[in-house]
Amino acid sequence: MATYREIKGLKVPYLDADLPSASASTEEGSVWYNSATGKLRAFVSFDTWATGGTTNVAKAGRAGTGTQTAALLIGGSPRVVSTEEYNGSGWAVGGDLPVAIGSASAAGSQTAGLFFGGDKPAKNEESFSYDGSSWTDTGHDINTGRRASGSAGASNTSALLFAGAVDPPFTGATESYDGSSWTETGDMQDPRRSLSGCGTTTAALGAGGYSPGNTANSEEFNGTSWVEGNDLPAATTGLSLFGTQTAAVAAGGQNPAPPVYSEEAYIYDGTSWTATTDMPTATGACGSAGTLTAGFLASGIYNPPSPYSDETWEFNHTSVTFTPASWASGANINLARSGMGGAGDAASGLGFGGYASGNKNESEEYDGTSWTEGNNLNTARQRIGGIGTQTAGLAAGGGNPETDSSEEYNGTSWTEGNALPVAKANSAASGTQTAGLTAGGGTSAPTKDDTSEEYDGTSWTAGGDLNTARYGCAGAGLQTAGLCIGGASPYIGNTEEYNGSSWTESGDLLTGHGLGGAAGTQTSAIHFGGADNGISDEAFLYDGTSWSTCPSMPAAKRARSGTGATVNNAMAIGGLDGSSNNVATVEEFSDVTTTAEAADIAFD
Repeated sequence: MATYREIKGLKVPYLDADLPSASASTEEGSVWYNSATGKLRAFVSFDTWATGGTTNVAKAGRAGTGTQTAALLIGGSPRVVSTEEYNGSGWAVGGDLPVAIGSASAAGSQTAGLFFGGDKPAKNEESFSYDGSSWTDTGHDINTGRRASGSAGASNTSALLFAGAVDPPFTGATESYDGSSWTETGDMQDPRRSLSGCGTTTAALGAGGYSPGNTANSEEFNGTSWVEGNDLPAATTGLSLFGTQTAAVAAGGQNPAPPVYSEEAYIYDGTSWTATTDMPTATGACGSAGTLTAGFLASGIYNPPSPYSDETWEFNHTSVTFTPASWASGANINLARSGMGGAGDAASGLGFGGYASGNKNESEEYDGTSWTEGNNLNTARQRIGGIGTQTAGLAAGGGNPETDSSEEYNGTSWTEGNALPVAKANSAASGTQTAGLTAGGGTSAPTKDDTSEEYDGTSWTAGGDLNTARYGCAGAGLQTAGLCIGGASPYIGNTEEYNGSSWTESGDLLTGHGLGGAAGTQTSAIHFGGADNGISDEAFLYDGTSWSTCPSMPAAKRARSGTGATVNNAMAIGGLDGSSNNVATVEEFSDVTTTAEAADIAFD
C-alpha cells in the first residue's frame, strides 16, 4: 500500500522564523512556512556579479581557463609573458610564458593548463603546457597559426581551437588536440575572429565575433562538425564565454556601432539565449572561465579612452548572495599618530604609543564602534611591537631612541615586564601575552636585525634567527606558527615562517613592502599598506604558501598599526598619509561572506 509521503509528498516545515541561511537546507527550492509573517517561503536562485581580487597586471586579450576558485589568466595584449593564478579571492603570480604572446587561447585547469595560438607578433603556432608552476613547449604545433580564436577543453591533453584571424584575415578552421598532436576537423560555418568559446572537445560552443562586422552567430560542435545555434540577442565581438554547451554565460564585449563596450550578459540553455543580470562595469576582451553557477571574467579593456582593466567579476547562479571582501572605515582614534602598537581586533582592539610631535604613551581601547582613552604606557615610544588582546596586551621594544622595554596590559593598566635581550624597534610582532614573538627590526636605523625573541609571560629568550635581516617588517600568527613579512630600505617582499625554533623562507609578497601592517595566522594572513617606494594602499592575502591580491585599503598609509587574530577582523590603526601627516583613520577588513536569499511564494 502507498505511504502518505508517496501520495502527498514531503511535509513543509512550519517555523516561527526563516530557515538559517547557513543550514543544510540552504539550497534552491527549500520551502517552509513562516508563521510569524504568514508566508510560504523558499530559497530562490539569482544571477549575481561580485567583485573579486584585482589582477597584478591590467591587460586585454588574455586567455583564461580553469574554475572560479582555481583559474589561470595567461599572456595578454600588449603582449606579456605573465601568468596569474586565482584562488577565488585574489591573483598570485604564476610561472612566466617562454615568450610574450597576446590574443591567444587556453584550455585545461590551473595545474594542467594548455596555451596556444595568439601573436608574438607573428601568428603563433606553438602550444605550451602548464604544470601548476611552469610552462613547457609541448613540441606539438597547431596546424594554422592564428590569434583571437575560440577554445574549449577540460585538460592539457584535450583541447579545441576554432576560428580566428590568419592571413588572409578570417578562418573557421577547427583543430582538436589529444596530447600528442593537433588534428584538423570540421570548420565553423561562419569564419571569424574575436569570438569566445567554452565546453569540451566533443560538446563545444562558439559565439559572437567579427566576420567582418560584429556577428550574433553562435554554433555548436559535436566532436566532428559545427551546426548553427540560435543567435545572441546582439551582434557582439570581444565577448567572454564560460560554461558548457547547454549551460553557458556570455558577457561584455562590443555590440553597438560605433563600438563601445557593453555590460550586458546572457545565459544559453542549449537552445536559446536569455538576458540576465548585467555586469557592474562595461568591459571587453576579458579572460574568462568557470561554469554557469560559478564563473568569472578578469582584466580586459574599458570604453575608450579608458585604460586596461585589472578588475575581476565573479558570476554566480545560486540561492546564495556573495558579499565580496572589502575595507570599511572604522571610528577614528582620539589622537592622530603613527608608529603605534596594536593588539586585539576590529571588535575589541587596543592601540598604544606612537608618534605625534614626539613619542606618545597614550593607549586607547576600541569596542567596534568608538575609541576610549585608557591608562598610559609607562614609557612613551613609537614603532612598537604590539602583541595579544585588549585585555592581555604586550608592548615590545620601540624607538626614538630604541628601547628593550616591554610592558603588559591587563585591560586597565600597563605594568613593566622584563626587558628584551636587545633594544630595537620596527620589529614584526605576533602571538599572545604569555607566548609572544618578535623578529627583525632595527637596533639603530638603518641597522637591520635578524634576531627573534620569544616571551613566556615572564621573560624573553633568544629564538631562531631570520634568514634575511630586516626592519619595518610585519608579523602575524603565533609564537610556534608565526610570520615575518616584508621589510624596508630597500623594500622587500621576503616572507618567513617560524615553527617555534627556526625560520623558513616562503612565498614573497607580490610587491616589496615595508612599514606595513599584518593580521591573521600562518596559513591565512593579510598584509596591508606600508611603502613600496611610495605610500601604498595595496593589500595581499596569504594562504600558507603564496600571496594573492585582494581589495586595496581606502587610502594609502604607512607606519600604522596592524592587528587582528584572523583575516576577517583585521584592523589598520592611524599611520602616515602620502604627505607624511599623522592620521587618526582606522580601516577594518571583512572577508567574503555568503547569505542565502529567501523569497515569498506567490500563488497569484
